[in-house]
This record gives sequence, structure tokens and C-alpha cells, in this order.
Amino acid sequence: MSERDSQFWVKLLKYLTKTTYSPGSIIYDKKSDQPSMFFVESGLISNTIDFPNIKFELCSSVLPLTAFGDVVSTKSDRAVRYVASTETVVWKISKESLQKLEQEQNEVYAELLVISLRLFTKRFDSVTSNILLSA
Repeated sequence: MSERDSQFWVKLLKYLTKTTYSPGSIIYDKKSDQPSMFFVESGLISNTIDFPNIKFELCSSVLPLTAFGDVVSTKSDRAVRYVASTETVVWKISKESLQKLEQEQNEVYAELLVISLRLFTKRFDSVTSNILLSA
């Protein structure tokens, strides 16, 4: 997702918080939580996207060594929820930490935003394919 090396990304560490979730715990609910990014260290996460306008729900999983969440606030009528399926360890960068990162390490923030957009594009393509296959 990024061609930056580890020396570049080490600057992100002080903005991250490590959290462990037990199975069934809600990690991120886009409707009610502030924008946050999550980097999955271990565990399995269920992802549900609700499309109320077409009365359709799409479920998928998020695996270790990937990321999910939002760098910026986005308006949507879709409900997106991430729930721990197993004991899960994630590294979270909260809204407040994202704001600090933008001010203190703007180049890292900009690269994180690019990665977030790339992830969104890949997931959108996957969701679109799943909806077409389900129709």
C-alpha cells in the first residue's frame, strides 16, 4: 500500500495505542464512533456493512496485518461495524491522535490518508463484486 520504509513509519508509533478486544466486542462503529484507524496485529474481525436503501447487509472479515477505519469523518447512510470474532489485538490511532499527527508529522499523515483511500477503493471494489454476485 505504501513504498515508504520503516524509518518513515516509525514516526507513527507514538500516536498509536495497543488494545486487546475479547470476542463479541465492538471495535469500531462508523455511525457512532469518531474517525479512527486500526492496524490489526492478531485475531479475526467481522465487518458488517448495512445498505438500508436497498435493504441489504454484507458481511466480511478483516484479517491480521491489515488496516481499517477512517482518517477523516465521512457522511454516509450506511452502517459499518467491526466486531472482534476472536481475541483481537489492534493498534488504534484516535481522532485526537490523527489531529496531532496532522500538525506534527504532516508528511506521515498525508501518506496515511493515501493508504486509507487505497484501502477504501479496494474494499469498494470488493463490496461491489459481492453485491453483483449476490443479486
